[in-house]
Amino acid sequence: WYYPGGTRLRLPPWVEIGWTEAAALRVLRSVGSRAYADRQRVRLLAAYRSADPRGNQMDLAVIPRGRPLSYRGKSLFVLEELEKQSGRNVLARFRKAIRVCHAGGTIEKNIDTDEAIRLLSLGLGRDLYGFFRNLGTTVQPKPLDFTAFGKLEKELDELISTKRKK
Repeated sequence: WYYPGGTRLRLPPWVEIGWTEAAALRVLRSVGSRAYADRQRVRLLAAYRSADPRGNQMDLAVIPRGRPLSYRGKSLFVLEELEKQSGRNVLARFRKAIRVCHAGGTIEKNIDTDEAIRLLSLGLGRDLYGFFRNLGTTVQPKPLDFTAFGKLEKELDELISTKRKK
């Protein structure tokens, strides 16, 4: 994960590790390793459910030692739940929110869980702090200004469109 321009982003592990792993599983499925990818997915989700049967005891904001399967499984579960609610383009919309906020100067250098949820909320167009809180994640909600984000997003889209025409 990188900022526009190539500077490496510092993201919370549930995004950096878990969602990168989810993307890798999708690539494996698309290149013919569907059975292997499906087994890995089942293994991750089973580890999560075994460690956190009620689904609200493992806190994504608390970084575990050794990147256990259960933590990675919860990260995958969160992504899949968000995709059920918002469609398969969650990662693209999250990435776009990072670009828009970076261009507008409204992004923190080191993105913690609260900032990641803010960016994800902006990208998906709804407040996700309650969603994460219900899954047992400690959150300190940050202000969400959907109107200002929409204006920044429109300006950036127009700028990109103008540059492509040249």
